[in-house]
Amino acid sequence: MWAAAAKESVRFLWGVFSKPKLTVYFDKSQTYRTAFDILSSRQGMFLHVMVANRGRRVAKKCRGSLIEVLAEGRDGYVPAKGFDNPVDLHWAHEPPDCYAKDIAHDDKPTRLDVCYAHEGIPMLHVFCEKIPRGIQTDFPPGRYKVRVRVRSEEGAVCFVHLLVAYDGEFKSLYMEQLED
Repeated sequence: MWAAAAKESVRFLWGVFSKPKLTVYFDKSQTYRTAFDILSSRQGMFLHVMVANRGRRVAKKCRGSLIEVLAEGRDGYVPAKGFDNPVDLHWAHEPPDCYAKDIAHDDKPTRLDVCYAHEGIPMLHVFCEKIPRGIQTDFPPGRYKVRVRVRSEEGAVCFVHLLVAYDGEFKSLYMEQLED
């Protein structure tokens, strides 16, 4: 009986200490990417956050979501008009329909697309699935505070709070990590 209890305790502790541990962060050297967008044939600036798994197990079916957008106004930052529900973000350098991804514990950090702007089109676009759901995902030039959540099937979850600034010129697109 004692051996069975000890075995169960070891199994429990191993499960606790070997869970995936996700981190999401801003890295200026890896965040900005200028490239031609294959859909619009225009040059664009793409902004990413980095996601890593510091745990001992694979974090399965990780989803990054934009969960909050606050737009700068006269009275400070207020909820962006039309952004009422979270939207799943796209994993960078993956097929266009990649919104869930396994992240191994020994992998290099993975890029999660957050937003982008195109040359000649003064709109800030959230890099998400563009399906008609009535959720605003394209925003005019301005300053925005956004919150991104990444979570795995196993329940690992992490957040990052960002400032995104855009004046209408795609090369001016700017991001920085804010303190929570």
